[in-house]
Amino acid sequence: MSSTPFRDKSYSLSSVGIEDSVAALDSVRWRAEKYKRACSPLDPMQQVDLPIGGVATAIRTFKEKGALRSKCQMPPIQACDVESFSVIIMSHRLERMDKLATAMRRVIFPMKAVGMSEIILVWNAESDVLEEAAARGYQDIVQNRTNTTEAYAARILDWAKDSHCPLRLFFALSHHMANSLLNRWNPLIRPRNEALPFAVDDDGPFYTVNTGLMAAGFELWKRNPRAQVGIYVRSISLDDSAVVEENSGFSPYCGGQITYNNESFPQFGGTVVLPSGTIIHRNYLCFIHHPAFGELRHFVDEHRTHPDDMMVSLLIGHLSGESPRLYARRDYKERRRSSIPIVEDRGNVTGAFLPMWPMKASLGHRRLMHESPNWFLYRKSAIRSLLSYFASIPPVSKGWCSGSQYHTKGECSPEYPSMIEQIPWMNRSSPYFRCTNNTKYQ
Repeated sequence: MSSTPFRDKSYSLSSVGIEDSVAALDSVRWRAEKYKRACSPLDPMQQVDLPIGGVATAIRTFKEKGALRSKCQMPPIQACDVESFSVIIMSHRLERMDKLATAMRRVIFPMKAVGMSEIILVWNAESDVLEEAAARGYQDIVQNRTNTTEAYAARILDWAKDSHCPLRLFFALSHHMANSLLNRWNPLIRPRNEALPFAVDDDGPFYTVNTGLMAAGFELWKRNPRAQVGIYVRSISLDDSAVVEENSGFSPYCGGQITYNNESFPQFGGTVVLPSGTIIHRNYLCFIHHPAFGELRHFVDEHRTHPDDMMVSLLIGHLSGESPRLYARRDYKERRRSSIPIVEDRGNVTGAFLPMWPMKASLGHRRLMHESPNWFLYRKSAIRSLLSYFASIPPVSKGWCSGSQYHTKGECSPEYPSMIEQIPWMNRSSPYFRCTNNTKYQ
């Protein structure tokens, strides 16, 4: 992959943001060095694929190269004035054109009602593949064959050419990028908006979204733009006793055995936020492709599970020191809808994101997932290596009900809100309803 500029010149640059980024990198390095000193050598049977505390060496090496200066800046503490967001989608498969086009028309375009002003489709294959298919599709449409793969490709290109349509195509390979999941997190996609909700890539089903809950997620992000906001999170349990620092929420980690809990999506205590429905600040794209984190990107690209979600969650958590913030993935009415597995992680869930067509089990997951019976063993190996690299586990997630009367013993009761007013920051009578620079929803 080619080198990536830290920051597009069209984005505003804040000296405070740069100072914050220096402090954030220093805190990641200092923490890794501190916790690594307390680690004992691992048993040969428990080795990990990244050096324990390796992020400290990577950041120190970067800082020693005086010619390189980071142009990354941390997100603001709050983003109350942000009124719109850019949806990021990734695709590379012609055989899914029908589902991609249908999802965009039925799911993504309606998000305009709650703030969507831009859609970026990251095409992770040669541009000729899509353009030649569209050329054939125009002929199909003329002959009234409107449901072919090529016809759907033609529709997508037409949308992108329409100045009144918010869709923009980004051909990753034309920018000298390799075919990588990390392309969707690349600053070269140049999103116009600070808030970036991510849709799933097309190796799995696209999902419809309750626009009311999407609006709630966007409002939560405005109050916590330094945190990763999401709906699906995986938790990690250490197989030995762990100490959590009360003042920071970080837990030292030296590569020991863990349990990667793939059977549930908890509201509280989660560490890895899955991409579907996650919202991050645009500034984090710069950090994800920061020169100091090249070893992390190489690991993601080379690992058999390509765990970009794990890398992004851990990196944001360590830079910000913030817990992932979750918004409700469905409301009470949606409990009567069908239960379908989510795409990224093969766990059972019903959610705000529900498929728009019947789905065979073999299409429910990325191909790597359903082809490998050891998928979660590989995922467990990946998260052990990534946690070891940082030498700590960042603060864990807080659910949609956090701090409200619906927060009971580490759970939300009810599990899902029966009305939007139950969500604390969406309730006009709640002190968290008004987003101001001095009121932060905790």
